[in-house]
Amino acid sequence: MSGQFDVVTAELTAAADRIRSAVAPVACYTLPSTGASATAVGHDQLGEVVTAFCEKVGQVVSATALGDEAAAGELDASAAAYDATDAANQAVYTAMNPFGLPVASPR
Repeated sequence: MSGQFDVVTAELTAAADRIRSAVAPVACYTLPSTGASATAVGHDQLGEVVTAFCEKVGQVVSATALGDEAAAGELDASAAAYDATDAANQAVYTAMNPFGLPVASPR
């Protein structure tokens, strides 16, 4: 039958775990800007630019990590939904065929 496909929910949860593992080391990463003083970089305005840049990098990394964590959560939720659907369908099938008689496969 066209349009059918199998979902391997373990692959979805494994992908979510890989995303989390990749993001974890940098999720709270910040560039240290404490040394970006006029004395350290040679000019007040340059110190302000370096400080602003470091803050922006921290914001972008944090936002990206949040987005990646949300994607991982969606993968986990999808896997759970597929598993729940399969379990519910199996329960209906078992109830309709209590003796475990062989039936024709739809494939």
